[in-house]
Amino acid sequence: MWGSGKQKRPFLFVDDLVRATLLLREHAVTGTEYVSPPETVEIRDLAIMIRDLIHPKLPLAFDTSKPEGPEEILLPTVHPLLQKMPWTLIQEGLERTRAAFLAEERL
Repeated sequence: MWGSGKQKRPFLFVDDLVRATLLLREHAVTGTEYVSPPETVEIRDLAIMIRDLIHPKLPLAFDTSKPEGPEEILLPTVHPLLQKMPWTLIQEGLERTRAAFLAEERL
């Protein structure tokens, strides 16, 4: 990975995007709305979660000579309806994504 892995980013599970879009539409919200979960995850932690799901013994490598961008990105303000929405936790989203890929391989 480029950099230290300490940079933080929000990750949106596709089901949450669909639920948020339908919720906003149901309440006739117009204009531009940002859809983003309230929490961020360190890239390093994300890499560890993915590695542990796919190949637990795989070593992680960080190339600190490469740029990593800002440590944290300011999250946009989301509509009050979305502030009350239950978001999928990153670990759950990764597990569900992995299960879907494995199911596709069996077809």
